[in-house]
Amino acid sequence: MKLTGTSNKVVVTADGSELPASNTALLPISTLSKGAREAIIVPGMKQKALLSVGTLADNNYTTVFLPGRQGVDIYHANDVDISPVKSPVLQGWRDHRGLWMVPLDGDQNVSPELDVTETAMNVYELPSTKEVVRFLHAAL
Repeated sequence: MKLTGTSNKVVVTADGSELPASNTALLPISTLSKGAREAIIVPGMKQKALLSVGTLADNNYTTVFLPGRQGVDIYHANDVDISPVKSPVLQGWRDHRGLWMVPLDGDQNVSPELDVTETAMNVYELPSTKEVVRFLHAAL
């Protein structure tokens, strides 16, 4: 993996720990464009480089997460046509920070214009530790 510079990004894990990134890098995946290959190196993680789904989306790729342990498929946006047979069970959007947002309370009328920063970051009102852990894990 080719290091391309230093990074000041910090990754927050599900338990709230902060892991600083040390460098930026270019992943050795020749099937992706150069922009999509950009990654950060996080020495405190077992998997040292993180590939961002947001970066893939920004570089015109469509990422499809398959059920269970079937994996993930990444397509150039022009090379895939997704034809669902029913309406989606959930829909979300990407906010101004680049985070993917999905309404968690079943309210399908939530929109990108809603300021969800306080709600999304407030886990203290959840009913159990199990729900807090589930929320923090999903927020990664």
